[in-house]
Amino acid sequence: MRYASIRIGPDLAVVTLTVPAVAGPGSTINVSETIKNQGAGHSAASSTRFYLSGNLTFDAADESLGTRSVGALAPGDSSVGTIAVTIPTNASSGTFYVIAVADDGNAVPESNETNNNRSTSVRIGADLYVPGSSSPSRGASGGTITVTDTTKNIGGGAAEASTTAFYLSTNTTFDAGDTRF
Repeated sequence: MRYASIRIGPDLAVVTLTVPAVAGPGSTINVSETIKNQGAGHSAASSTRFYLSGNLTFDAADESLGTRSVGALAPGDSSVGTIAVTIPTNASSGTFYVIAVADDGNAVPESNETNNNRSTSVRIGADLYVPGSSSPSRGASGGTITVTDTTKNIGGGAAEASTTAFYLSTNTTFDAGDTRF
């Protein structure tokens, strides 16, 4: 006697998920995803819900951002959609994850219920960096030099007022041995 296992029924999975690389607290971003029925049976209509998470794992602590309806899907068919979601105004700065959950609430009986989530990162808040600076190639000990710089916010949120500090170093690596001036 021989045995073989087969999966019967639909299998909804998030096969693509695209979000902007940066966002600000309270900003609206467009999230795009593709839901595919990878199973052998027809799927009833379902919904995909999007969550903001501090980690890659979908859990009860994640905050709901919105839902997109997905129509019935024949085996092998896909549904592509984009939804505008708003990042919570109280979101702190840092790297977060948008998690898409196909068949949120498990309304559709599937042959595989473990592949319904997909996540991708988004940096929230300001991100300051110095893309350029200039200083003279020489200076006298005890003398004065003029240093200029440009500070740019490449993040998705507004940056509060800040100060750029300059250090004197014997090499190109910033470390504890450098002197602030």
